[in-house]
Amino acid sequence: MNGFPTLAARGARRSENFVSQALLTRVWPGGASLEGQIHVNKPTPILPKHPLPETAAVAPDSLSPSRPRIPHLRYSAIELLCALVLLLLFLPFLEEMPHGATVETLLLTLVFVSSVYAVGSNRSAFIIAGALTVLSLSVRVMEHLAGPAFPPWIFPPLAMITLGFVIVNLVRSTLEARQVDARVLSAGIAAYLIIGLLWSLAYLLVGRLTPEAFAFPASDGTHHAITRFDAFYFSFVTLSTVGYGDISPVSKVARMLAVTEAMTGMLYVAVLIARLVSLYSAPQPPTRDSP
Repeated sequence: MNGFPTLAARGARRSENFVSQALLTRVWPGGASLEGQIHVNKPTPILPKHPLPETAAVAPDSLSPSRPRIPHLRYSAIELLCALVLLLLFLPFLEEMPHGATVETLLLTLVFVSSVYAVGSNRSAFIIAGALTVLSLSVRVMEHLAGPAFPPWIFPPLAMITLGFVIVNLVRSTLEARQVDARVLSAGIAAYLIIGLLWSLAYLLVGRLTPEAFAFPASDGTHHAITRFDAFYFSFVTLSTVGYGDISPVSKVARMLAVTEAMTGMLYVAVLIARLVSLYSAPQPPTRDSP
């Protein structure tokens, strides 16, 4: 009789073990025991207390698609501005030099090539500007070698198209800039000078097609077509709205061009100054060194 409770206790323990095994089988699919499931699971990784340095993190901008660029061929607008200033300094003396036409062609080549690299951050703009530059310079060289036998009205339109494309890209980069630096200022000034150079080619084209389109002072005593330097001089005098009156547009096309250039010069300076002031006064984003 003393062994009966012992047998009953053993039966009760077996019943509890059977119930526990059944519960574990329902909780853990596959019939695995709790010990087996704990043994199979991988340990939870321990995160470091301090975050990784910023150099090890991947910038989100690097994962987003961007426009194709040519970083190794990108020149800033500072070189273009230097080439334009060099052309401005030498242009008054080229007509009297023995090989002035050759020097002028070389200076124009320097300006055109510098303009291509100044807008060359975008691959498509680089290709278009390069193709237009090659075409314009090829015509310029042929005009220089052929002399008066070459048609004088071919080079100015091609050069105007090339310079117009460069102006659009320079102005767009200036307006899309996020802060004012030397490159933005150089791009804005270079675009202004190229505008004057573009209109000088337009005046030269009108003067070649219509020699009586411009009137010179009466004290000169001669009537001749406008020269390259005369067109350049009249263009920048009109662009800056100075108007000395020594060269006057006579034909309707010449007058229309003069009025359009004067309006373009005033609007460009106003818009450029407003944009630069807004960029300079805008709050700058915090840097890594700032607290």
